Amino acid sequence: MRIQQAPADVSRRRRFDPLRDLPAVLWMVAAVVIALIHGEVAAPRWLMLHLLFLGAVTHSILVWSQHFADALLHNAATSVQLRLRTLRLALLNGGVLAVVIGVPSAHWVVVATGASAVVLAVGGHAVSLVLQLRRGLGSRFAVTVRYYVAAAGLLPVGVLFGVLMARGLSMPWHERLMTAHVILNVLGWVGLTVLGTLVTLWPTMLRTRIADGAEWAARRALWALLAGLGVALAGCLAGVRPLVGLGLLGYAAGLVLLARPFVVAMRRKAPAHFPTWSVLAAVAWLAGLVVTLAALVSLAPSWDAAHERVESLTPALAVGFGARCCSARCPTWCRSPSAAALPAYAPPTRCSTAAPRCGSPSSTPGCWSRCCRRRRGWWWPSPPPSWSRSRRSCR
Repeated sequence: MRIQQAPADVSRRRRFDPLRDLPAVLWMVAAVVIALIHGEVAAPRWLMLHLLFLGAVTHSILVWSQHFADALLHNAATSVQLRLRTLRLALLNGGVLAVVIGVPSAHWVVVATGASAVVLAVGGHAVSLVLQLRRGLGSRFAVTVRYYVAAAGLLPVGVLFGVLMARGLSMPWHERLMTAHVILNVLGWVGLTVLGTLVTLWPTMLRTRIADGAEWAARRALWALLAGLGVALAGCLAGVRPLVGLGLLGYAAGLVLLARPFVVAMRRKAPAHFPTWSVLAAVAWLAGLVVTLAALVSLAPSWDAAHERVESLTPALAVGFGARCCSARCPTWCRSPSAAALPAYAPPTRCSTAAPRCGSPSSTPGCWSRCCRRRRGWWWPSPPPSWSRSRRSCR
């Protein structure tokens, strides 16, 4: 009997790929190193945030959103497509490296070149996803891939604002574009990707079936989220702070639409291990910060004050939402490609094949306390960890 060879994407997924599996870890390690030596480098706070969001999280998004798109649309990548994906990852990480070198050293040409590489890589990723949607076999949850496409369309605008700020802008344009930069990159690029993924990943993590009407809620929520981001962007460009707050409340309304299937799945089977508790905390953190940001920007007396308030909340978004790539890590879930596909998860190469089953007595005890301990410097007044003190000393 003749044994057929596995598709190219499956065989590649089963072996170690340095360009796919290592960069996210290396960017996170670099962020930790900058936190430890922050007094010796220029713009340490900026570096820590961008090593996390632009480096680790963006690389993970490209890897795992592609994986989820292949799974949901039932597409098997050809060897040519795999080479293009590798090229996009190389282009992305090279661009990020140029940006994190160029901004602290004040070399705008290097920044612009690196940003162009990042936009080209993400743009190529978006085109690839659109082509997959057009030739896919059809899927009940193809809307998840539309979240990825929408998120990829927002990142180039946020990157453009970042490049303009690196070039130098006068007040109040710097403050207005910085607010738009944070909204589009964190709530748009990262937020839409994570929320779209959780439509199918959250029930999978809980080991229960997807709630009825989840795809309907996901489609409506996507329009609400995009409308909110559009209104907030218009408010930043027009210099109308209450309009920014209104757009953020519209984004919060999209979160409410997604909350119903999220809660229904949780009522069927409650979170019982650390990764699910951590994801739940991160989503709640995101919702709370969106409403808080809407209030702070709307009520700010000036754009300078709004800029300071957005800056004060950005590290909270990084720690409570973006950095859950550290807190949500679990060997069994990382070992599962569908669960590891959450963009903020650590790469699967860090996992042990002998890992205990999540939810078992060997993996569950202490998960709730670990989840809270990761964020104790943000949830209640207790002695903050050393990285939190390092972050504040950089301000």
